[in-house]
Amino acid sequence: MLCVTVTVLLTSYEAAGYLQQAISSVLGQTFEDFELLIMDDGSRDPAVAEILDGVEDPRATVVRYTPTVAERRESCRYATLINLGAEQTTGEHITYLCGDDYYLPDRLERMVAKLAEGHDVVYGPQLMLDAAGVFTGERAALGVLDDAHCKVDLNSVMHTRESFERVKGWPDGAGVWRVADAWMWTRLTNFGYLFIPVDGGPTDAKHYRPESVDARCAAGQEPWQ
Repeated sequence: MLCVTVTVLLTSYEAAGYLQQAISSVLGQTFEDFELLIMDDGSRDPAVAEILDGVEDPRATVVRYTPTVAERRESCRYATLINLGAEQTTGEHITYLCGDDYYLPDRLERMVAKLAEGHDVVYGPQLMLDAAGVFTGERAALGVLDDAHCKVDLNSVMHTRESFERVKGWPDGAGVWRVADAWMWTRLTNFGYLFIPVDGGPTDAKHYRPESVDARCAAGQEPWQ
């Protein structure tokens, strides 16, 4: 039985300099009927542990994983965590956040309102920031999409739990490390789901860090550290 309107699945790996902002951006939302599951994937930085130990909001739950080297090499860790997190939560809608990024204050409110119009998948524009948090541009919403592959970031999407279950969750495996979200969007659109843009401006902000998984993959490096 569904208990809350929105499940926020926050995946975390290191990035202590950004994690508190990410968590606070969810807990400070104008829409309050949500649960936040923070899943840390074996961060070794004591500063990350300190941040996670300090989470006291009753809407938030922290789960710490300790993957082996083999598990890191054989799976797409954030997709693995998302699939595990969906099994542990109850929200009618599911949405995502990376531990080094953050939501704008009315993100959940605007997305829930759009889904309430009868849609299954919604997304928003995204602010792009450098590692220091300096604005570098905007990833625009491209209208109604029947192909969202590599066009929408995972931080910018909310969809119904029903759609998640219908497509059997996220694709996983080492081969999709950099673009697991893109292949998830393809799963959704292959089932006929359209990506509907929300009203208003950007919904979230993304830090483009040289040490991030995306940047490491783009440079031909191993995504794990």
